Amino acid sequence: MRPNAGLSEVGFTALVVALERYRESLRDDRLFADGQAELFVRAGFPSGLDSVPSLGERAPVMKDYMAFRTRYFDDWLTDATARHGLEQVVVLAAGLDSRSERLSLPVDIPVFEIDLPEIIDFKRRVLEQREETRQNGRVLIPADLRTAWPERLIAAGFDPGTATAWLVEGLLPYFSTEDNDRLLTRIGELSAPSSRLGAEHLNSVISRTARSGPAKNIAALWRSTVDDPAGWLKRHGWSAKVADPAELARLWSRTLPPVLDRAIVGEGRLWWVDAVK
Repeated sequence: MRPNAGLSEVGFTALVVALERYRESLRDDRLFADGQAELFVRAGFPSGLDSVPSLGERAPVMKDYMAFRTRYFDDWLTDATARHGLEQVVVLAAGLDSRSERLSLPVDIPVFEIDLPEIIDFKRRVLEQREETRQNGRVLIPADLRTAWPERLIAAGFDPGTATAWLVEGLLPYFSTEDNDRLLTRIGELSAPSSRLGAEHLNSVISRTARSGPAKNIAALWRSTVDDPAGWLKRHGWSAKVADPAELARLWSRTLPPVLDRAIVGEGRLWWVDAVK
């Protein structure tokens, strides 16, 4: 089912991710609560949500993956601002992210959300229709991350001299290797010492095997892989630690998503990393 919101394939993907967050929020054992997700998906699917399949229904190996990923980066961002004291946040390819409000970040911390103009416009329209809003530091920036986005970020109030929490979730696999290297170079140029980077990517094994399995429609959109994320980030000036999803599943008392279960995917990996400059 396609949305009736004038969105492209990229915008549709953002809606699907928001729908995963909305459905996770309805669970008794939910890993997080995202009240804004319902606003976005009801605006994007005005004829109803019942006929929209979940990611797990479309590709069983991806069941619950978005919930785990969201919770990991929720905790990462909370830790970056509360424990490490970072004073500004940049979310690249932000989609319909709502962390600036639902994580109760300090209102004096700006959260710069960058994405394509069509997604930012849709997001702004939906948010402006709300009757209530919590004060927050959200700054919406329409820009293509393959073009001159740093200039727009700085013009919006970003300070390159202040340590930053950079969140790059759901983006790198869809960029080419060259685009990703260019993106990391630009992030590095804008990052003061002690900045942190939270990012997601995947390795060549899972990309290769997924293309012949039930997730092949998703895998067809992937344009790059990284087999050694810590080494890749080190070359760009970052010291990275890779998360252990099995440990997180035990911590959260939830079954590990199939795509993160080594007994199922073997050497295939979806990486979540925490890196410091």
